[in-house]
Amino acid sequence: MTKRLEEHTLHSLRSLLEKSGPLAPLRKQAWELFLQGGLSSLAPLVKRQLLCQTEKKAGSFFKESQVKPASFSLVFVNGAFQPRLSLLPLECTVLPLSQALRSYGSFLESQWRKSLSEKNDPLALLNLALHKEGVLIYLPEGVRLERPLRVLFFGDASSSYAFPRIHLYVSARSSLSLSLRREGELPPLCTHLFLECDLGAGASLTLHRVGVRGEAGGHFDSFRFALKRQALLKMVSAFEGSGGFFQDIRFSLQEEEAQCELFSLAHLKGQGDAHTQVRALHLAPFTKSSQLFKAALHQGTRSHFEGAIEIAKKGARSEARQLSKALLLEEGALASSRPFLNIHADDVKAEHGATLSPLREEELFYLKTRGLSTKEAQEILLTAFCKEILLHLTEERYD
Repeated sequence: MTKRLEEHTLHSLRSLLEKSGPLAPLRKQAWELFLQGGLSSLAPLVKRQLLCQTEKKAGSFFKESQVKPASFSLVFVNGAFQPRLSLLPLECTVLPLSQALRSYGSFLESQWRKSLSEKNDPLALLNLALHKEGVLIYLPEGVRLERPLRVLFFGDASSSYAFPRIHLYVSARSSLSLSLRREGELPPLCTHLFLECDLGAGASLTLHRVGVRGEAGGHFDSFRFALKRQALLKMVSAFEGSGGFFQDIRFSLQEEEAQCELFSLAHLKGQGDAHTQVRALHLAPFTKSSQLFKAALHQGTRSHFEGAIEIAKKGARSEARQLSKALLLEEGALASSRPFLNIHADDVKAEHGATLSPLREEELFYLKTRGLSTKEAQEILLTAFCKEILLHLTEERYD
């Protein structure tokens, strides 16, 4: 049964492969590399697609009236960038990838060639092979956007898969706040987002990734970041519901005093599951990274965190911290964590930790002695657990 589902999913994906156009050879190569990973790499997609089919509602199609941007926004529909529906800031260059090839072809081709080496992230290869119209965002040197730039993802019943692709370049001494979120009344949908970002010297990026409640669909995200001297990255992600949330985050601190902060929360219900994989590379001295990942799990849900920190020989006097916490709210919830340290330099500060625990009985007892019901006490403790992450979502509603 599982093998037939995998083969059916593979057939559906193959039908999306474009066989003409300037990127056709690259797409074909990425597809062949993806296939080398075997059908087992499709397992998360197969599970989520099966759940999607059981919940999919008929007659739900995208309408342009759904787009009501209140701020600068980039709109994707079923994984394809829609410039006509977007409200773009004048201070930066935003181009569909098909147009960006004319002016930034060498840069993009270099990025795509690098993506072909993503053999241990087969879904990144799948995105390279199957993405429709992606987008290039270029922020010139010294430009600081005061208002956040929102990337809005819409979908409808005409598509079971979406592969949005974003290439972002933030030049030296520039600053950008970017928000990624799904919008509209969506049917279940499996979405794989690939975002690659280069931060120039002294540049800063705040990135928010917010998921959607109560759907069986799957969010598959691959993020790649490269930071130059004194660049600063802060990324916050939050997901809630019965969906599948898969993150593969890799960042390299390539020059002195580059800094990265990662915060993530998954509040899972129903058949929800969250898988996070992080790889941090400290390639220069005086670099810093800090990571905090949390998961709150109800019955039947599961989470897995795998984090690797590598400090190269040239990474002396760097600092790296990583912590994952799982709160088991009910019996039948599963959580696991696998942290790794690989240090090749002297005089560094590196630490990692993981906790997996239920709600503490003494804390519940204390709140109940104050007149609260068991449910009210549990809600207060859950809110306190989540708040540490949600406070960082300064530009978002998460209610």
